[in-house]
Amino acid sequence: LRRLLRYRSNRSFYFQRFYSVKTTRLLLLSLLFVLLFNEPVISIVNRPALVLGIPLLYAYVLGVWALLIGSLAYVIHQSRPTDESLPPDE
Repeated sequence: LRRLLRYRSNRSFYFQRFYSVKTTRLLLLSLLFVLLFNEPVISIVNRPALVLGIPLLYAYVLGVWALLIGSLAYVIHQSRPTDESLPPDE
C-alpha cells in the first residue's frame, strides 16, 4: 500500500513538474480547435447561406481561425507571478 501511495504521489509530482498550467491549456485549446475544424462540424455549416455577404462556411472558418489566434495569444501572454520568479526571503 505504501508503494502504491508513493508511486501515485511521485506520478502527480512529475506531471506537475513537466506539464505547467499553460502547457495544459495550450494542449486543450489545440484539441478543441482540431474538433472545430473536423469534417463533421464543418459539414454542419456548409450551407448555401450568406453572413454579411460572405458564405457561411467561409465565415465559420475565418471566425474559428480568428478565435484560435486570439485564445492562443491570451494563453501564451498571460502573465502570473510564480514562486520561481519571486526573490528568495532572507
